Order: sequence, then structure tokens, then C-alpha cells
Amino acid sequence: MASLPADVTKHALSFLAVADVPRGAALCKAWSAAARAPALWLALCEARWPSTVSGALRQAVLAGATRRVRPVLMTA
Repeated sequence: MASLPADVTKHALSFLAVADVPRGAALCKAWSAAARAPALWLALCEARWPSTVSGALRQAVLAGATRRVRPVLMTA
């Protein structure tokens, strides 16, 4: 079975609630890789807090600091 393109998978994951992204990541290796994409977490931050995503947060997420951001997102 062919997998979806990575951008389509990331787009699908962006519709999930933050707490559901790890469940989506458990589907297969491709979805797991897409769930670790900094751009996905940036989109989730912007959706959750549209007026507070500052340049510093954007840079941290795109730099791969998502391990520090995810726990905050899941508890907020």
C-alpha cells in the first residue's frame, strides 16, 4: 500500500487536537515522522494561540525545540 505524501499527512495531523497527535503518530512510521515535524507543531501553536505566537516561539519550534513545547501544549 502506498503512503500519502508527507505534506498531506502533516496537513491531516494538523486537524487533530494536540493530545491526539501522538495517537495519529502511532499509526505508522510515515505518520510518526510527520508528527515530529516542527512545522506541524508551529501550526498547532498558531491555531491554539493565534495572537501569542511570537518570533521567539516560531524560531524555537522551527529549530526543533518541539520536545520542550509539546508538554506545555498538552496541558494548556
